[in-house]
Parts: sequence; C-alpha cells; structure tokens
Amino acid sequence: RFSVPLPGDDRRLRVEIISACGLRDADWMLGAGLSDPYCTCSVVGNTEHTIKTPVKNNTLNPVWNYSCVLLDFEPGDILEFKVFDKDFGKKDDLLGTATLSYSEIPDSGFYGALPLIEDDRSGSYRNPELKISLTWEKDVHAAVKDLRSKALEKWRDCNAQMYLTKPPPLETGIYKTSVLKTRGHKSGKLQ
Repeated sequence: RFSVPLPGDDRRLRVEIISACGLRDADWMLGAGLSDPYCTCSVVGNTEHTIKTPVKNNTLNPVWNYSCVLLDFEPGDILEFKVFDKDFGKKDDLLGTATLSYSEIPDSGFYGALPLIEDDRSGSYRNPELKISLTWEKDVHAAVKDLRSKALEKWRDCNAQMYLTKPPPLETGIYKTSVLKTRGHKSGKLQ
C-alpha cells in the first residue's frame, strides 16, 4: 500500500541514505576496531515500514548509497534517521539521530547533511552528520489506477449516452431443440 503525500496526488518519497561522517568509535576496547555503523529511517510513531542500510564494518565515515521508497509518509509526519553501531552479543549502540519534517521537504526534494544528535558520552567535538537525498517520485501504480478509473468512467458515460439516444438492438434467433431417442426401452430411459 502506497500513501500519497497530498489528497489526489500521485507522488511518493524516495529516500537515499548516502553517508555519515564524524561518528564516534563505539568499539573503543583494545583490538575491537572502529564502529560498524548502519542507518535506519522511519516515520516517527510508525516503525512498520523502516528502511535499514547494510552494516559498514570498521569505519567512522560510512558510505552506504542506499536508496528505497518510504511507505506511508504524509503531511504532518516526521522522518527519523538513527545511526547505530552493530554489536554482536549485545544491544546495538545508538550513535546519533536526526529528524526532518514533511513540511521541510520542498517539492523539488532535499539534498544535504543533517546534524546527528548524539547521546553525548564523550563530548561532541566531531560534529557528526548524515548526508541524505529525498526525492518526490510519481507513484506509477496510483497513476495507472487513476487512469483506469477515468477510462472506465468515460466508457460508462459513453455507453449511457448511447442507450439514452438509441436503444440497443434486440437479439432474436431460432433455437433448435433435439430429442434424444433411446433404443430398447419403452420408458425412454437409458439402460
């Protein structure tokens, strides 16, 4: 199911999560390497349709170039981006969040860097950012459905006009009937 941004509009939002920079090292233990970041994007209050990038191992400046269409994004909604460090055997560490409201995305789309808000454990001198691109696309399925609906309406109007001006011809025909004759039994039933 695709929601459209405005009633009667046939657009949907393509979200491209390009990269992040200046992330903190959540794998700080000796020999653990750097963070293994991934990013999620969802509508605040609706995590049913969450976009999730692949994990990029051992980096503080991941490049994802991950693109997907976000479902159910409507006026009044807020996009929430979260960057995590993937951990095995324990809960993933949150590296930062960023938000962008529906009203902040112009018809021409959005391309830029959002500041990531950290749960400041070590002092934020890095100024981490998330680079994204948001593009409005035509929802082909909605457009085709709308065209079919309009064509069907026009066809009905055309047929209604035809019936109002000239009734359709009656079909007449002669129907043949055949009689099944049975042999060998007086009642006419087959044996």
